[in-house]
Amino acid sequence: PPEPVDSTLREQDAMNYDGKIADRTGQSEVKITVGGGDNGLAFDPVVVQVDPGTEVTWSWTGNGGAHNVVAASPEGAFNSGEPVQEASAEYSATFNEAGNYLYHCQPHRTIGMVGAVVVGTGGSGDPDGVSEEGMTGAPPEQTGPAATADRYLSENEANLYAGEFVDFTGEQ
Repeated sequence: PPEPVDSTLREQDAMNYDGKIADRTGQSEVKITVGGGDNGLAFDPVVVQVDPGTEVTWSWTGNGGAHNVVAASPEGAFNSGEPVQEASAEYSATFNEAGNYLYHCQPHRTIGMVGAVVVGTGGSGDPDGVSEEGMTGAPPEQTGPAATADRYLSENEANLYAGEFVDFTGEQ
């Protein structure tokens, strides 16, 4: 991978990162697994190289808790929204501009659930060079106290919070 991508992924201890890039150039559509690896806390492949105009689809396995896909650099380039655990969830974005697009799972970023899409030969990337198709298969929007707690814990990257609550109601 390009040096800025490689060094960033190594600094963040990217789960399942072996220093290699998955070359998917020449393909118009590419899939990345969300919730891969032995513990469900990795993207697979971690780094993928594609041509400009390629549609990348992240597909959830349902493993490792609730996940999302959020652009870290360039910030705001793409965002799948709130973390979900549904195995049927998918999120797609088309990368039209050459660049290095670093991303993470917000709840699991601090433990190395990070990845990168290298478009063309890489570069700085352009958030306007990505068009999002959005989530499919995501559960309905949560409301009420549980949703408020979930948003707070996710946005503040609470340690060990995986998007799930344990129900202790009725117990002493």
